[in-house]
Amino acid sequence: MKNIWIIDPYSEKPKPGWRDGRYYLIGKTLSEHGYNVHLFISNFSHLKKETDTNLEEIQVNSNFRIVIVPTIGYKKHISFERIRYEKLFAKNIAKNKQNIPLPSFVIIKEPAIFMFGNLKPLIKVSKAKVIIDIMDLWPELFELKLPVKLRWLGKFIFYPFYYKRKNIIKFASAITAVAPDYLEMGLKINNKVPNKVIYWGCDTASINSLVNSQNDYLLSELNLPSKNNDIWGIYAGTLGESYDIPTLIKAAKIMEDEFPELKFLIAGAGPLEEMVSDCASANKNVFFLGSLPTSQLYQLFKFCDFGFSTYTDASPVSMPIKCYDYLAAGLPLVNSLKRNLGTLIEEHQLGYQYDASDYNSLVNTLKKLMKDKESLVLKKERCKSIGVEFDDHVQYSKFVGLLDELTA
Repeated sequence: MKNIWIIDPYSEKPKPGWRDGRYYLIGKTLSEHGYNVHLFISNFSHLKKETDTNLEEIQVNSNFRIVIVPTIGYKKHISFERIRYEKLFAKNIAKNKQNIPLPSFVIIKEPAIFMFGNLKPLIKVSKAKVIIDIMDLWPELFELKLPVKLRWLGKFIFYPFYYKRKNIIKFASAITAVAPDYLEMGLKINNKVPNKVIYWGCDTASINSLVNSQNDYLLSELNLPSKNNDIWGIYAGTLGESYDIPTLIKAAKIMEDEFPELKFLIAGAGPLEEMVSDCASANKNVFFLGSLPTSQLYQLFKFCDFGFSTYTDASPVSMPIKCYDYLAAGLPLVNSLKRNLGTLIEEHQLGYQYDASDYNSLVNTLKKLMKDKESLVLKKERCKSIGVEFDDHVQYSKFVGLLDELTA
């Protein structure tokens, strides 16, 4: 039996009612195809910023175990503490105190520049083939933190990080990525290995089941009014600086007078939570729901008419997780991203584009949506049709084919 190690310091323990993570789903899929899988996660929650003292291994099934690796915590996303967190995480994996059978394959989440140095000796000893899974364009994300006038210096300032990433990708036996342009970046460095785009995806059957489920008390539980003939748009995700939340808030305030029947539902958590909460208190068309369990969010989709995919103009995001949920639920997107998602929306008429960070552009887009309800209905049907292409089972089964290719 082939042993597979999957390494990600940011995966969370599986939790009923919440979305299963990418690497949990990859591990589950591979274990069901006869591979012996260990998923290594840390004992510190990136979402909650809490340390878990329970290091007991989680047995998912007979072929799949989750190993909890001790490391330190951190408070700020960009900090030396976070770098130390990743390094210690990788160092403790390499020690292999649990005497886990050495891997034939290692799947590593990229970015991995602070982990790879401590993992590389073990990989060489085990003679494992390495699949680099490109999840984010980083250090490109770091460049966003520079003042706009200095961003042209980003490639020079972060050159050491780019150099390390280049060496990691060159070491890979195969490359996967969550979006085509992410894969393109990897292939510019190493185009001689097997490669696949494997989207985040979602469980379309579960989403459809929850969207169609009967919950007469959901709206009252969430302190929402009756739907009536209103149009509801939902933002579900992180409330952070890269997500164009100020533009969304400004547009909501402007739309309140001309189109009071348009309601803005905002679900999530993050640094801009207070801004959203204040807006909801001051404006009758904005409702802040906080962070919702995935199952409850999907039930709420039943009442929604479209979903917001709002990102700043400098964001390197290409295919965000929320887009798959929206498509599966039949929610057209009001989207600022260009890249792969923008192309998909335009080619298949799955929603509406606006110019990132431009609230006037968003307002004009929403007015267009409100004045053409028939078009909105047609877009809903197209979203449902294409959503099945991004089903979890369709996407993660690609890993089985990739490993077969590496084994041949």
